Amino acid sequence: MKAAKRVLEKIRRVLTDTPAVRDVVQRRVYTKHISQVDDPIYPAISLYVLTNNLNNSVQEAVQLSVQIDLWLQSGRKTAVNIMDLAEDVNKVLNRQDLTDKNLEIAVASIFQLDAGPVMTDPEPNLLHVPLIYRVDAFPTTSDDGIILQDQATGDKIELNVEDGQIITED
Repeated sequence: MKAAKRVLEKIRRVLTDTPAVRDVVQRRVYTKHISQVDDPIYPAISLYVLTNNLNNSVQEAVQLSVQIDLWLQSGRKTAVNIMDLAEDVNKVLNRQDLTDKNLEIAVASIFQLDAGPVMTDPEPNLLHVPLIYRVDAFPTTSDDGIILQDQATGDKIELNVEDGQIITED
């Protein structure tokens, strides 16, 4: 589960570092479901893992389904505002290079699977949109590469990151 926590932290960092997202939620991106947050402050985004599958062909690789919930106060914002935020989140995650050696995890791919409708929650007067993403991630080494091991053959492959591109070493 360590890999899943690192993936959520990586997504949180990307979102809080994005001006269009930060302008709406500041740094309120929680890495757990909003119901598990003591006294959440809105507007906010919550991230949590729906499913966590180990990749059988690559040692320690994970494939996650992550739900990203957007929360805005309905008295101050409209459905258009929350859909604009959803578009900003999707733009940054679908194009962001998520390799970050400090967290010792590399996100090889992340893409949106589904988006729910705009929902209203009368108490505490919120608009809510759930977004579902698939994330494929691999542990990285402490140096400048990613080591993958094929469990069937035992072969190891080292990947390096240069200019935001993951390349294989021959």
